[in-house]
Amino acid sequence: MASIIHPGMLAALSDFFPSTCTIQQNTPEQDAYGEPIADWDDLAGHVDIPCQISPAGGREVKLANQTYTVASHRIALQGSYPTIAPAMRVTSGGATYDILAVESDSQGVMTRLLCQVVS
Repeated sequence: MASIIHPGMLAALSDFFPSTCTIQQNTPEQDAYGEPIADWDDLAGHVDIPCQISPAGGREVKLANQTYTVASHRIALQGSYPTIAPAMRVTSGGATYDILAVESDSQGVMTRLLCQVVS
C-alpha cells in the first residue's frame, strides 16, 4: 500500500523542527538503604532528534497550603519513534519534560509527545 506522505516531506520541513531533543529512560540505582535513586540515561538512537516544542496550555492549581503550576507542552518529533513510553522524559535546550502521553500519526511518520515541564 502506498503512503500518502512522501518520504522526503519531513526532511523538506527542516524549519518546522527548529530544535533538537533527547529521550531519556530511568535506570534507577539503589542508595545505601536500598531506596531507588533516579538515574536518567539517553535512550539509544533517540539523541538529538529534530523537534518542535510548543505550549499546549497550562493551569494553576490552588490548594489551602500551596499553589503550583502545571505547564504542558506538545513536542512534535521528526520521525516515528514507537519505543518511546510515558515513563520516559525529554531534554531540550536545558529544559526537562516528563512524557505524559505518546501519539503517532496515522501514517507512522511523526511522533507527538504530550509533556509536563520538570525544570
